[in-house]
Parts: sequence; C-alpha cells; structure tokens
Amino acid sequence: MKKINLLFSILFLALCISSCGNDDDTGNGPETVEVDPTEETILDPSSVSQNITISNAERKNGNPPTPTGNIAFTYANPPASAFVDSENSLTFSVPDNFTGAYIQIRSTNGNAAPEYFDVTNVDTYDNIAEIGVQINENQTAGQFCYVICIYDDNGNISDPQEVCVQIENWGGNPNAVGTWNYTKMIRNGETIPVGTPDHCGEVRILCENATDSFTVEDAECEAISSSTLTINADGTYFFSDTIVYTNRVNIAESEATCSPVFIDGDEESTSTSKGKWAYNEEDNILTLIEFEYTEDQYSGTLDPGEVYTTGITTITSNSFIYLTDYEQDGETIEIHFEK
Repeated sequence: MKKINLLFSILFLALCISSCGNDDDTGNGPETVEVDPTEETILDPSSVSQNITISNAERKNGNPPTPTGNIAFTYANPPASAFVDSENSLTFSVPDNFTGAYIQIRSTNGNAAPEYFDVTNVDTYDNIAEIGVQINENQTAGQFCYVICIYDDNGNISDPQEVCVQIENWGGNPNAVGTWNYTKMIRNGETIPVGTPDHCGEVRILCENATDSFTVEDAECEAISSSTLTINADGTYFFSDTIVYTNRVNIAESEATCSPVFIDGDEESTSTSKGKWAYNEEDNILTLIEFEYTEDQYSGTLDPGEVYTTGITTITSNSFIYLTDYEQDGETIEIHFEK
C-alpha cells in the first residue's frame, strides 16, 4: 500500500519556498504570469461530453428530466481547474435520501451538449457525495461547465447548479521552474531545521502483569532528513524525500520490563513522486498530479493520475509561498526550500 509522503501530508497552512539570495530583498512584488490564451478557449460542450467518463454513470441522449425544485443541495468549494488523464472530483452535500445526480456539459456561453449523464451509486459519507470524472488526454485545454441536478428516492429533482472549470495545460508559470531543497519548517514561530525530529507521539505500555501501565512520551518521532522538489519547464515534476524515524519503542521488551526500552538505531524511509504539474494563472494555484511513486522497495503507477498536492502560490523574485487547502486548528506552518 502506498504511504502518503510526510512533507505533503502534514496538515499545514503554508509552504514557503525561498530561493538563494538576500532574505531581506523584498524584490518587486509577485512575479507577473501571463495567462495562457488556449486555456481561455470556450470549449464545444458536445466534444467535452464525449471526452469525459463519469464513475457509475449512464450516458443518455437529450436533456435531463425537468427539475421539481423541492430538493436542495449545496456545492462547497467548487473546483476552479480540471486536468486531463487524471481523477477529477465533484463534491457536494446531499440529503439523507439522495439517490443520484444528472450531469450535463454546457459551454460557458450557454450551449448544452445533446446528452447527459445519469449517475447512481454515488460514494457518499456524512451527507457528502463525491463523483469522479476522468477527462480523456486528447481533450484540449479550455473552459466548460458542469450543470448538476440531484434527485432522491421520492422522485424529487433539484434545481440545477452550474460549476464552471478550466482544463489546464501542463506546466505554466516559469517562475516555479527549478530544483528546490528543503531547509526548515516554521510552526507557530518555532523553527525546526532539516533533520530535527518532529511529529513525536505517545506510546501507552501495559506491563505483562496486566496491572501496571505507563506512557512513553516523545516517542516514534519523524524527521525530514532531506527533501527535493524539481519542477520542470516541460510540465513534469519529481519529488523525493527521506524520513528518519527516531525514539522507536520496543513494545515487547517495554511490556516485559515495565519500563521504556528503545530500539537501537534509527529507521530510514525514502519515497518519490513523479508526475505532471499545472498552474492556474487567474487564481495562482499550483497542482501536482502524481502518476508514479516509490516507497522504499515498493513502487506503483496511477492511471488515471491523482492530485498529489494543490495550493495557492505567491511567487516573487526570491520566494515561492505555497498555501495548501489543508486545515489545522490553531497552527500555521511554513515549509522552506532553497534553490
């Protein structure tokens, strides 16, 4: 099973990548990035509809059934971008008796495809539905809209909601291109240099007598020993890192002696991620789509690709600030790289 990389799985709010140079140099503000005109193209809805596959959906001719309007749903955080040859998700809240959804492709100027998708058996958890959409790699970049209605087991059909997205070309912002090496993390003002143990936990030990117990604190720590992100001008990326696990508790001996016993030496784990990247110039969002990975002796491929990480960026002459979509209560974390 593929393990999620520590550096990008940290529930952080900000990732800051600083290039070599004077830290006091504020530069001239964010670098200007020209909008790719091909990504502004109004796509033909019929072509897009034929070039997408929706999970658990039946393609039907004509328009979706007429809405009754007496069922509501909320589309939270609609995506701004879409990616070819990748898993794209439509996520929204639904009522308890939600049964399925109708999806029709429409152009940004209002023209609709002559067909729609009837989606059933939708993955739903805590009244949040998620529908997977794959876009054929032959589909060109540009803009289109999903028009979505949901229906319940009583035959009620919601009013439609429109979600417009932009299919991104691979690559984009030239200021992001380069090789960046991890140097430190700053969490709530505390600096944690590369190689410093972090993310320690507690291990509860029940002694063999089944009566006594104790807690080992600051155990099973993880340290980012090295981490490198290479963003290439051709739209590909390569990420690698090495994690060192320290203060590892020998559970069996600790139970037997009823005292903390640690495993000699540290354990090292190396992982890589390889794929393609895209940049949304309007919203300054950088997305990495993973297609290949390794985790120590294990390796694998993803078909279609999956989002490895995505977030808002602010790039100046000497810094690359990356704001992810993760949330962590009360914490602000910056992760710094240098060229």
